[in-house]
Amino acid sequence: MQKLEAEQERQRRDYERFQQREKLLAEARALLCQAKWLEVVAKGKAAESAKQRLLSKREALKALEDQQEEQTRPIREREEAVKELRQRKIATEREAREADARMRRIGDELNKRDNDMTALADELTSLDQQGKDRSAQITVARQKVERAKAELAQAPQRPPQELYDRINELRGLMQSSARESSEIEANQNDLTLHIQTLQEQIGRVRGRLDMLNSRKHQMLQHLGKHHRNIGQLHSFVEQHRTDGTFQGPVFGPVALELSVKAARGVPSHVALQYVENACWSLLASYIVTNIRDESILIEEAKRLGVASSVKIICSDYDPNQPYVMEHPAGPACQHARYGIIHTLDELIEAAPIFMDLLTKMCKTNLCYIGTSETIGLMETLVQETPISTVIVGANRMSVVRSLYNDSVRNIDFGELYPAKLLGAGGGSEEDAEKAKLQEEGDALIQECDELQAKAEQLVQQLQQKEQERKMWQAEGIKLHAQQQAIVEKRTALMAAVKIAERQLCAKEALPDPEQRRPVLRSAIEDTIAEIAALTREVLTAAQDLWEVHRKLEALELRLSEAGAQLSALRASRDQREKDLQAARTVALTAEDAFKSAQNEFKRAKDNAAEHFPLSDSDKEELRRHEAEKTQPSTLRSLAEEKSVQAEQVVCNNQNVVNEFSKRQAEIAHLGESVKQHEKRCQELRTRIDEVQGVWLPGLRKMVSAINASFSNNFKEIGCAGEVRLHEDEDFEKFAIQILVQFRAYEDMQLLTGTRQSGGERSVSTILYLIALQGITETPFRVVDEINQGMDPINERKVYKQLVAASTEKHTPQCFLLTPKLLSGLEYTRDIHTLIIYSSGEMEEGLPATFTTDDICG
Repeated sequence: MQKLEAEQERQRRDYERFQQREKLLAEARALLCQAKWLEVVAKGKAAESAKQRLLSKREALKALEDQQEEQTRPIREREEAVKELRQRKIATEREAREADARMRRIGDELNKRDNDMTALADELTSLDQQGKDRSAQITVARQKVERAKAELAQAPQRPPQELYDRINELRGLMQSSARESSEIEANQNDLTLHIQTLQEQIGRVRGRLDMLNSRKHQMLQHLGKHHRNIGQLHSFVEQHRTDGTFQGPVFGPVALELSVKAARGVPSHVALQYVENACWSLLASYIVTNIRDESILIEEAKRLGVASSVKIICSDYDPNQPYVMEHPAGPACQHARYGIIHTLDELIEAAPIFMDLLTKMCKTNLCYIGTSETIGLMETLVQETPISTVIVGANRMSVVRSLYNDSVRNIDFGELYPAKLLGAGGGSEEDAEKAKLQEEGDALIQECDELQAKAEQLVQQLQQKEQERKMWQAEGIKLHAQQQAIVEKRTALMAAVKIAERQLCAKEALPDPEQRRPVLRSAIEDTIAEIAALTREVLTAAQDLWEVHRKLEALELRLSEAGAQLSALRASRDQREKDLQAARTVALTAEDAFKSAQNEFKRAKDNAAEHFPLSDSDKEELRRHEAEKTQPSTLRSLAEEKSVQAEQVVCNNQNVVNEFSKRQAEIAHLGESVKQHEKRCQELRTRIDEVQGVWLPGLRKMVSAINASFSNNFKEIGCAGEVRLHEDEDFEKFAIQILVQFRAYEDMQLLTGTRQSGGERSVSTILYLIALQGITETPFRVVDEINQGMDPINERKVYKQLVAASTEKHTPQCFLLTPKLLSGLEYTRDIHTLIIYSSGEMEEGLPATFTTDDICG
C-alpha cells in the first residue's frame, strides 16, 4: 500500500496537467457540439421550406389532373362509337368471307362434276380398245403356259445315278484316307515321344560326362573318399545357396575354392604337395559369416551323417574387403641369405576370406620354403631369425623354442606325404564309367537318328494323304454342284409353269369392257343434271356476295370519318398530357428535394445526438447563438483555439487519469482490508492463547512425566535417555523427540531409523512404551517379538524393566509374545507362561498343563 501511495504522489502533477488539458478539450467539444447543432437547426429549416414548395406543386398538379379528366370524356364517347363500327365491320367481313367460301365450295363441286363428266366420256370412248387388249393378253398368257410345260417335260426327273455313285465312292475314299492318316499320326506321336525320351537320356549321359570331366566334381569325389557324405552336404549348400535359406554367403569346401600356382624354384607338383600338407585339416571345411548359417550347416551335417573332419567355421572377416598379407617373421627376400626363396602363402591363390582363414589356422605366412643351402644354415637361421617352420624338398623342419628360455631350441625333422587330393587325377573307375557313358551316348544318338528318319517318312506319307483328300474333296464339290444345278433347274421350271398358269387365270378373270357401256351412259346423264343445279347455286351466291360487299364499304366510310374526329381529340389530349407530365415532374422533383432535405436533417440530427449529446447548458447556449444568428464556422474556430491550447499542455502518460483513479481506489480498498485483517489476527491470537493455555501445560506435564520415567528406565540399563516436546508456532510441527545415549563417549542423539542399530531402536521403543504405561489407560497391552533384535544383555535388562512396570498395582494386563526367551530370567507369581505346542518332539515329561513352578523347578 505504501508503494501505491508513493506512486500516486509521483503522478499527481501529471494528473493535474491531464485534468487541465481535459478541461480545454471539453470546452472545445462543447463548442463543436453547439456548431453541429446549429447546422442541424439550419438543415431543419431548409427541410421545412422544401415541404412548403412540395405542397404548392401538388396543388397545381391536382388542378391540371381535374381539367384533363373533364376534357377526356368526349374522347371516350368517340372511342366507343369507333369500337361499335369496328365490331359491325368485323361481322360484315365474316359474312363476306362465308359467302365467298360458299361460292368457292360450289365452284369446286362444279369443277369436280365437270371432271367426272370428262372421265366418263373418255372411258366410254376407250371401251373398244380395252376389249381388243384383253383378248391379246389372254392369248399371250396361254402361249407362255404351253412353253413352260414343254420345257418341264424335257427336263430330267432327278440327277443321274452315276453322279450319286461317284459321290459315295469319293466319300468312302476320303474316310479311308482319314483313318490311314490317323494311324500315321499315332505312329508319328509315338516316335516323337520315343525321340524325346532318347534325347533326355542323351542329355543325362552328357551331363554325367560333363560332371565327371569337371575339376570340382573330381575334387568332391576325392574329398568323399576321405570325408564321409561331404558330397550330400555340398549338394544341400548348392541347392539353398540363393533361395534365402542362408542369411549370408557360404564358402567351401576350401579345396574347391583355392588354386596352387608354381613359383620360381618350386614346380607345380611340389607346390601342391606343400600346400596340401600344410592345409590338410581345412581342405574339407566350409566358411560362413554369421552364427545362424553355422547352426544350419552343423545340423544338416549331423542329419546327413557327415564326417566330423568336415568343419563349419564362422569367420568375422568381411568377404568384400581385400586381404593384406603380413609376415611377422619378415618376407622371404629378407632371409634370402639362408636360402629362403618363398613363403607358403605365395603359392596359394584364393578369395580374401580363405587367405585370412589359412593365415590364422594354418600359419601359411609363417611357413618358409628353402633350398638345399638352407639345411646347412639351419642352426644359424634358428639363432638369428624368429622363423619356426621351413620346408626343403620333401622335409619339414620345425623349430621348438622353450617358453621360459629363448636360448633353448630344438629342430624337429618330418617328412611330407605325397599329394593325395590336390594333385590326384580321376582314377581308373571314373575312366571306365566315362567310357561306358560315351558308348551308351553314341548308341542313343544313333537310335535317335533312325527314329527321326522314320518320323520324316511318316510326315511325307501324311502330306501325300492330305493331297489325295484335297483332290477328292474338290471333285466331290464339283459333282455336288452339278447335282444341285439339276435339282434347282427342275424346281425353277415347275415354279415358272405355276406362275404362267396363275397369270392366265388372272387375265381370264377380268370382266368384259362392253358390259360397262350402259352403266357409263346412265352416269353421264346424272352428272349433267348435277352440273345444272350447281350452276344455279353459283348465281345465287354471287348475288349475296355483292350485297355484303356494299354494306362493308358503307361501314368503312363511317369508320374513317369517326377515326379522323377521334385523332383530332387525341392530339388535343396528348398536348394536355405533356403539360400534366411536366407538372408531375416538377412535383416529383420537389418531393425528392423535400425527402433529401428531410433525410439530411435526420442524419445530421442522429449524428449530432450520437456524437454530440446536448446538456442543459448547451441547450441554453444553442438558443442564445440561434437568437444572435451566430455562424457555425465561428464556433468551430473557437473550438480549434481551445484544442491548440490543450495540445500545448504536455502530458506524456495518456492513461494517467485511469491509473491514478484505479490506484486511488486500490489504496482505499487495501487500507480497509489491512484494518480488517489486523483485527481478525488479533482475535485469532487471543483465541489461540486461550486454547493453548488449556492443553499445552497438561501436555508439557505429561511429556515431563514420560521423560522422568524414560530417563529412569535408561539409567537402569546403564544408558541415558530423554523425551522432549518440540514446540513451534505451526502446530503441525509439534513433535515428540526421543534422545538416547548408549555409549559414554557419545552425546545425546535423536532416535532415528538410520542413526541407531536395530537392537538400540528396539530397546528405546520398549522403554518408551514402558514410560507411557504410567499415563495411559488401556484394558491390556501386547508386545510382539520386541526382543528379536537385542543382544542378551539388553534383552535381560529390558525384560526386567518390562516385568517391573507390568506387575505394579493398578496396571493393565500385559502380553509378551516371543519365539524364545533367555535362560535364567526371573519369574514372579504375577507372571503366567503359556507355551503353544503341538509337536511330537516336545521335551518328554512336560505335562499338558503346567505353571511357572513347573518351568522354574
